[in-house]
Amino acid sequence: MHPNPPKVIDGAIVKFYASGGTQPIYSVPIVDSAETIEIWGLAICHYPNTGKIYRFSCDYNWETQNDLDFASILEAKTGLSGNYEIEKIQWQPMSKTAVIYETGPDESWLIGTKEELHTFASQIVELVNQNTESRDMFGVNCQLPTSTEKLTEPMTEISFNGLIIVDSEKERRMLINANRKNNGLAPIDWKGHDLRLIQPYEGLNS
Repeated sequence: MHPNPPKVIDGAIVKFYASGGTQPIYSVPIVDSAETIEIWGLAICHYPNTGKIYRFSCDYNWETQNDLDFASILEAKTGLSGNYEIEKIQWQPMSKTAVIYETGPDESWLIGTKEELHTFASQIVELVNQNTESRDMFGVNCQLPTSTEKLTEPMTEISFNGLIIVDSEKERRMLINANRKNNGLAPIDWKGHDLRLIQPYEGLNS
């Protein structure tokens, strides 16, 4: 599988990218040679010092093999190419959703563009279906996806490092309370929580 691009290519910040995944997007001939260079990725990049926008065609290692300049990111995403059908390119935002909160972590929100939030949701699904490694966490057997990429913007006070997969709701509750205890917090009264949930409905079916 083709890896995601670095944050910076040729001194420009990557804003959007597209990857061939398991195969190159197209190939370009080498001058005076019968061989070709496989283009595995496209990157729309911004030079902050000059404001210029480029669409880079990159090899498997995200080394630029060709470039085109555009007046805007939108034009870079839609500008035609003689080598591939731009309409079929699925651009992914390089920036991530962020976690913000109002007065405390218990009032947290995910913030991002529609594209960023869509990518975040897709990453969650991919991680759930990804290969995992077993790890014992506070006595609970957990499965952790092998990816180490942060899911949300790492510059904010709260960020999502990844997923922890457990086998049951009981184990999820056990791990939450074990983690709270490790951080010096009181455990959640799950039984009391469940009883409060059913209180409004008590007597309705009698």
